[in-house]
Parts: sequence; C-alpha cells; structure tokens
Amino acid sequence: MWAADGVVATSTQSRGDRIPVVPDPAEGESGRGLLLIGALADRWEVNAGLPPCKTVRAELDPPSL
Repeated sequence: MWAADGVVATSTQSRGDRIPVVPDPAEGESGRGLLLIGALADRWEVNAGLPPCKTVRAELDPPSL
C-alpha cells in the first residue's frame, strides 16, 4: 500500500492464468475480494505478469471536502 498526491493505492499478486472479473454476487463462492474492490475503489486494473502471475491494483481518491 502506498500514497501519492492524496491517492491511496494497493496491489496484490496471484498465480493462475485466469484474469479475474467482478463476479455476480448471487453466483459462486469465490471472487468476493473483487466485489469489495469494485465497490470501494475509484479505479482498479489487472495487469498480466510473466505467466502464470497477475497483479490487481486499486486506487482510492482522497475524499472531497
């Protein structure tokens, strides 16, 4: 986790060839982390690394006053 210009960012790496997507909450029992990221982050992305790794990165903007 890091911050620059008021933006807080975090990233995590995982193994596997599948690129994650935000799941339908009514289906399955996995992917709940991306539901939280999708709900809370202002921006997020998945970057493919050297197979079989990928990185999910999320950013939160500072609150508006």
